[in-house]
Amino acid sequence: MVRDPHRRAGGPAGRSVSSVTRHRPILEPSELRRLPIGTGLLLLRSAPPIMMRLQPWTARDDAAGLTAGRQAWERQMLARALPADMVTQGA
Repeated sequence: MVRDPHRRAGGPAGRSVSSVTRHRPILEPSELRRLPIGTGLLLLRSAPPIMMRLQPWTARDDAAGLTAGRQAWERQMLARALPADMVTQGA
């Protein structure tokens, strides 16, 4: 579904803007399911659909830092959720 803005002049206040929602096929659901692994489709209101090649976060240069940050966050969440003696025992 696509929302297309339409501008028209007129009226005592000048211009008015209205939008109309209409159906326009981008890709059929079956085509989306058949996209190769590592491919993404970015849909924005302000741009036509963009086909992208995705990179796994584990292949990024900062993957080690992301992993360490995730592990620290998980430890913090465990510390809040579990009794203190279970966290120190490595639960």
